[in-house]
Amino acid sequence: GMDLSAAATAAREALEKAKRAAMFQRQIQEQMAKLKQGGMAAGFLPGEGPKARKLILDEFGRELDEEGNVVPMKPQVVSTLKVNINREKEARLKKILGLKKEGGSENNYFDPTLRTGMRLERGKRKTFRFIEEGSLVKKEQRLVKKLQEKALGMDKEKENAKKKKEDEKKDKKEAEEEKQAELGVRKIEPKVMRRDPIPDVEWWDMPFLKEDMNGQKRAYTEVNVEKITPYVEHPIPIKNSNEKDAPDAAAMMHLTPKERNKLRRLKRQERTQEIRDKIKMGILQPPPPKVKMSNLMRVLGDEAIADPSTVERKVRQQVEQRRKEHEQRNEARKLPAEERKAKKRQKWMAENE
Repeated sequence: GMDLSAAATAAREALEKAKRAAMFQRQIQEQMAKLKQGGMAAGFLPGEGPKARKLILDEFGRELDEEGNVVPMKPQVVSTLKVNINREKEARLKKILGLKKEGGSENNYFDPTLRTGMRLERGKRKTFRFIEEGSLVKKEQRLVKKLQEKALGMDKEKENAKKKKEDEKKDKKEAEEEKQAELGVRKIEPKVMRRDPIPDVEWWDMPFLKEDMNGQKRAYTEVNVEKITPYVEHPIPIKNSNEKDAPDAAAMMHLTPKERNKLRRLKRQERTQEIRDKIKMGILQPPPPKVKMSNLMRVLGDEAIADPSTVERKVRQQVEQRRKEHEQRNEARKLPAEERKAKKRQKWMAENE
């Protein structure tokens, strides 16, 4: 079944190729017949054609006709652009094959390749112009003031004062111009910036130099090597002394619960960071790992596998120790009974007020 269908498609393709070849042959024969008819119309016999005339050149290389006159040479235009070459080829093919241009009914001067701006441009959208608050009131006040001045005759006085000021300015300008003209071209001198002379030794190098016979440090040759060390000096930040005296702004004002929590969190972060810095510098010993029943396998690892009962007992002891220490710290932070009563009394008084 497959061989028959393949043979059928091959036969169809062969027939189509034969048809195309026959069509091309017919077109060529038609063109040859047209050319022969053109030759017969021009007065040539069927076996003959137009004979080429002799090429006669003068001493300058110019072409001459049979009478000896110079034949004017027409410059042959050779288009180098690919677009023009393609158009010429198309025109030549259409001429040979006698094909009519598509859309012959249309105007010859219409070029469909050109892009025309037939689209209407939309006008710019007007944006909102917001009036500032109080601008209309100010405008009204200015108009009222102007009308009042006009009624009292003050506007003329103002105009006269303005004119006088303008005249004075003009007179001043003219006087300055005349002075400059009398003095001639004024010489402009560049401003010289006076700087201190460069010292023999800079102040930052003074501590590293040795003193000479007269007790002065002048030469860079005598360097005090003892002063040079491999250590880097980190200046200690100086805190403002007025900060302690000034009352805490957060304590003075009432904060919302969110603000209080945020302030507490920031203070805790600062304290933790200080402890971390001290551990990094080696001032404090790093705390032991916080082992719990939930993380003992991850923290201790092989030790827990070797003797689990002993490890569990130790972990439970550590947890109990941490709980006791926490309770002790809370107890130490608690106020005595009298101070607690005073604090509660103060709170009630503040609420009643």
